[in-house]
Order: sequence, then structure tokens, then C-alpha cells
Amino acid sequence: DALHDYKLEQEKDPKSLLIVDTDYDTDGIMGACVMSASLDVFGINYRVYSPNMVDGYGLSPAAIDKMKDQFEHDGYHIGLILTADNGTNAIDGVKYAQSMDIPVYVTDHHLTTYENAPAKIIVNPNKAMPDGSKEPYPFDGNAGGAVIWKVMLAYASKYDKSKYNLIYDLILF
Repeated sequence: DALHDYKLEQEKDPKSLLIVDTDYDTDGIMGACVMSASLDVFGINYRVYSPNMVDGYGLSPAAIDKMKDQFEHDGYHIGLILTADNGTNAIDGVKYAQSMDIPVYVTDHHLTTYENAPAKIIVNPNKAMPDGSKEPYPFDGNAGGAVIWKVMLAYASKYDKSKYNLIYDLILF
């Protein structure tokens, strides 16, 4: 629902960009493929930020600064960061984004520590619940790309059923 709300906001402000922040490994890149293809199908304006191993794993303040340098020009601005295969443990990066009024939605599958990042949304079959218990989703072995694929299937099911088969076919990634 939150992604659809962002799409409606973006229709009012077409220079608002969704930035896909991917992990630099194979799962992250495949997740970014699924996410970017899906965002194209749904008509959401986005850019993909490709991290560098030198900057370390996950959404970080340095990565956000690089996103701003790379994508914020000619009136374009970052309206949302959507992670692919990272972010659950990115406490500093999420807080930094929030300090600039940039919401962060996380799709991930990595195990969490005692504290999740304070993202507006975390979709992760391995995250710790607020009471410390394990997430009840039964398929905790899903890779990050599969988590994203399921999120995009859910979006198609609710908001654009005519595109469901296009998203379904992205299982290839």
C-alpha cells in the first residue's frame, strides 16, 4: 500500500525519484533486476544505485550522499529509497535518510540483530519482531530476490492485476 501511495505522490511530483539501493552480490543484483522491471511495468520513476564494495554492505550515510550526488539534479530529488537484499540492519543509513525526510522501505532476507533499522517498512522473512520473537512467515529461506518478487506480485495482485503475469515471469531472476 505504501508503494502505491508513493506512486500517487510521484504522479503529482514527477521529479520525485524512487532509488533502488541494491546489495552488490548476485542476489542483490537479481533483486534489483526484478524490482526495476516491476517498477517499469507499474510506471514508477526510479533509478538504481549500484553500491561499491569499498563502501561496505548495506544502506549507509555514505551511500545516501552518493545517491544525492548522482541523482539529484535538474530539479529531481530522492523521494523514497527502496532496498533490494539489504537494509534490515542499516540503522545508521536509515536514520540518516530520515534526517533528510527520505523514507526507506526495506526488502531483505538477511538475519537481523537485536534491533531492526527504523525503516518505515521492512519486508524480511528473517527479521526480529518487536517483541523479540521470530517473524512468523514460514519461508524464511527465501533469497532477497524472491522477497522482492513476492512484494511485486502482491502489488500487482492489489493494484494492477493486468500486469500480474508480467511480474510472475520475473521468477527467472
